[in-house]
Amino acid sequence: ISPRQICVIPISPDNFEYARAVGQRLHAAGLYCDVDDSRERFQKKVRTAQLLQYNFQLVVGGEEAEANTADVRSRNNQRIGKASLDEIQEVLCMMRDTYTEEWPGREEASAPAEKAKEQE
Repeated sequence: ISPRQICVIPISPDNFEYARAVGQRLHAAGLYCDVDDSRERFQKKVRTAQLLQYNFQLVVGGEEAEANTADVRSRNNQRIGKASLDEIQEVLCMMRDTYTEEWPGREEASAPAEKAKEQE
């Protein structure tokens, strides 16, 4: 995965601490990880991460903090879904080590949405 690997985006200022903890954990695992703890609106943070071409955005809020998870989105803002921090770290390290660019199983996750679009 490319140099700008991960941006952790907290939904609100209440989630800054959890977002920073997620960022520190991924950084300790050898991944390039930024935390957007600016006071910008959530949508602006997501758009900024897209423009800066982070491979993945990890969106965190109160629900994710309680469950020790994050909502994963790809560079083009496709929602991959919620995953535990253990799984996220494992997959991202595997992607880094094998030079893989796609989240494993992503095709299956996006298939139902594509089928729904085809039926419209």
